This record gives sequence, structure tokens and C-alpha cells, in this order.
Amino acid sequence: MRLFHFVPVIELDKELRIISVSYTKESAFVSLINVLDQEVKKADRKINRICVEYRGVYRAAIKLRNQIKVKYPNIKVSLHSVGTLTTNLMGPELLGVCVI
Repeated sequence: MRLFHFVPVIELDKELRIISVSYTKESAFVSLINVLDQEVKKADRKINRICVEYRGVYRAAIKLRNQIKVKYPNIKVSLHSVGTLTTNLMGPELLGVCVI
């Protein structure tokens, strides 16, 4: 997808699937926030933490973390750099959200 300059939003929950494909990083962030909103609303359990995971896009990760903190002030939001195994699978630039 990188060859065509697409930015995919991928979900990993029992299976790996593409949620949406965007042409810009900004629209991919909006799509990622929308997926997060759906997860928070449909959660059968109380969400204790949201972790923003990143590799190679530190400023974008901080921006996303701050947006999530403002939107969900009662949920703890942390920032974490992913390892090389994840980078080998997903590419050198990764921005993800893990709901715990």
C-alpha cells in the first residue's frame, strides 16, 4: 500500500483486517479516532487504559495521545514505543492504539 501512498487503518482483534484506507495521514488519524470511539462505546467492560503505540512518528503519537486525553479524561492514556518485531511486520512508521 505504501507504493500507492495509501495509509491503512488496521484492526487486530482475533483476526487482522483493514478497517479503512486513507490518502493522507490526517484522514487516517480521524479514522483511527472513530474506530476508538466505537470501541469505547461498545465496550462491555470498563476501559482502564488506552495506550498509544508508535515507531518513527513520535510527534504524531504525542498529538494523538493528547487528543485522546482531552476526549476521555477519566481513562489513563499512555505512550509506548513498539519493538523491532512489530516494526518488521508493520513497517518503519507505525501509530497504533491499544485498548485495555
